[in-house]
Amino acid sequence: MSTERTLRYKKNVVLSTVFLSFSALLGYILVPISLKFLGPERYGLWAVLGSVFMWLGLLNMGYGGGLRFHLARSLAKNETVLARQYVSTTYALFGIISILLLAVFFGLNNFINWSVLFNTPAALVHEMNTTVVVMVVFFSINFIISLGRIVLVADQRNSSADFFTMLANALTIAGIAPALYFFPSSLVLYCLLVRGPALLSNIVMSLFIYAGKYRFIRPSFKQISFKLARSYSGVSTKFMYMQVAFILAIVANNILIAHLLGPSQVTVYNIALQYISVGTFLFRMLVAPSGSAMIEAHAVKDKTWIKKTLFFFIKVWIFLIIGLIGMTLVSPWVYPLWIGDSVNIPLRLTFIVMVSEVLINWNSIFSSHVVGTGRLFMVMVLATLRIVIHIPLAIFMVRFCKMGLEGIVISSALCTLFSAVILPVQSRLMINGRAKGIWNT
Repeated sequence: MSTERTLRYKKNVVLSTVFLSFSALLGYILVPISLKFLGPERYGLWAVLGSVFMWLGLLNMGYGGGLRFHLARSLAKNETVLARQYVSTTYALFGIISILLLAVFFGLNNFINWSVLFNTPAALVHEMNTTVVVMVVFFSINFIISLGRIVLVADQRNSSADFFTMLANALTIAGIAPALYFFPSSLVLYCLLVRGPALLSNIVMSLFIYAGKYRFIRPSFKQISFKLARSYSGVSTKFMYMQVAFILAIVANNILIAHLLGPSQVTVYNIALQYISVGTFLFRMLVAPSGSAMIEAHAVKDKTWIKKTLFFFIKVWIFLIIGLIGMTLVSPWVYPLWIGDSVNIPLRLTFIVMVSEVLINWNSIFSSHVVGTGRLFMVMVLATLRIVIHIPLAIFMVRFCKMGLEGIVISSALCTLFSAVILPVQSRLMINGRAKGIWNT
């Protein structure tokens, strides 16, 4: 079984390397095109808006994480009827949540001052308000349709999901590139050109999944069981809380930067982050497919496979550091070639972002194991500490230490250190069968 799992994992990594490499290339081509179309100020506002909807997307990652956990276990044990019930019930829950979300949004929209929330210039207030409405509609539909990706990931078919991500990026560039020459700068149009292809890609992916190999777990009204939903709502809530806490600490940077330093500084931060992500995405691509494999390995008590996989990740992580240091050193020459001279990215900021990403990737090695076993208590505690400390510390560094943008990123990196120390300890205790109390909860 471990040999089959390893071969499946390696196949996923190879195919994901191809698809995500093209996807990343398209993503980096998109940055200068988007900057040219939107300008630094609109681009910064788009980054902040995207952060808010990333938070909302954590609703998906919560119940979606619960679906992945239980679906992976059901498929590993060949419990196909139960697997279909999990899929059908989750689609029903997501449909209800989407309807409620739209109802609440349109009921409250006229009472929310989006310009204050996003620190929007007066000239862009109406444009920003319209963009928010378009984003909510796309998000609500995509919220349901994107569940197909979780089904693929649960069955360790990450590469298939990555193919459709690549397709969405290709369609986005195909739309935005000509818009540069035929339309004026517009957040609303940009939103349509980015979110539209993503939705179309997810629709095609869902048709591909349920008309083919996964026909046996295709959603069915007859298979909806809200009693079953209650049985996994606990782990789903934990997954959602954990993801909200982790992403909040990272994504909060955009809102903190916008409020404390202005939207244009959000652009500076995001470009540095995207540059460093060229190196880190390859590492994350190695770790991501292991999540469902860890769940399967834990279910069949294959500790040998878990130890070998974790040790392999650590070796790759060391090489990652060397590569990222090299990227940081040459960044002053790469940025002008990539985005021109419209935005200045300091070398010191790139270095700080690099250190933060190295720590995050270290944590991902051990969280793939800990989360895969369903032992989420310690992860939730660490995530809570990160939120509680990061936001006030970032504000302190900007307002009292006068460290500006670098202070916010340093705060984020410092708050990552808790997990960098504790998660490896918990993983080791679990592998050795000595995890007790909060370490095994």
